[in-house]
Amino acid sequence: MVLSNGPAAMSDLKISHLFGIPLKNKRVRQVQVHCWIPHGEKCFKVICDGSAFGNPSSGLVALVFKNSIAEFLGALTHNIGYATHNIGY
Repeated sequence: MVLSNGPAAMSDLKISHLFGIPLKNKRVRQVQVHCWIPHGEKCFKVICDGSAFGNPSSGLVALVFKNSIAEFLGALTHNIGYATHNIGY
């Protein structure tokens, strides 16, 4: 059993003890914060990502462009056809 958050957590704890259900810890990834520090006014940032709407199915890639003070400059998208979201290792 995994405990819920908030006021219901105490109720969950009592029920788990009553029935002898072992508790599991939720595994949560720690959030990493990244900051971009531009090297000058003429720098810009390109953010890219891709996705497949199903596995496999129609795929898409996108680019977002921002200037040195993080203002939106524009975006490009492109359909890449049949794709999958699996990552091979």
